Amino acid sequence: TVCIWDLRKLKEKGKSQSLDELSHDKSINSAYFSPVTGKYILSTSLDDRIRIFNSENLSSCNKEHSIVHDNHTGRWLTGFRANWHPTREDLFTVGSMSRPRQVENKKKMFSLQHYSQKGNIENLHYNNVEYHLENTVKFFLHLHYY
Repeated sequence: TVCIWDLRKLKEKGKSQSLDELSHDKSINSAYFSPVTGKYILSTSLDDRIRIFNSENLSSCNKEHSIVHDNHTGRWLTGFRANWHPTREDLFTVGSMSRPRQVENKKKMFSLQHYSQKGNIENLHYNNVEYHLENTVKFFLHLHYY
């Protein structure tokens, strides 16, 4: 469960109540507010779900999307954490154990082209994303391997 607290309203230890609780069935790996407006919360959990909550009203956040995603990395790797694009609220990235590597959106899934390096991607940083009229997307990314 993700709990939302208002630091301005915290009382004595153990006596404060959270504004809202965002439900997951297993442990949470991460939860981040969207970077531009804070209107959404993106959470990643070991229940094999990535969830997006509308956080416009912090006392009653509504789940807008629930995406099935294998979030199990095993005991030797850090758990996956979905992260927002730094300047957009409609894009996020998350690691994957799937092969071949893929880029997903809510409507389509397609293979990540030209990924031929062996090993796992440790970090992914957005450089630039271009959208074209013919509905193609070009990603310019820095990939860090381990």
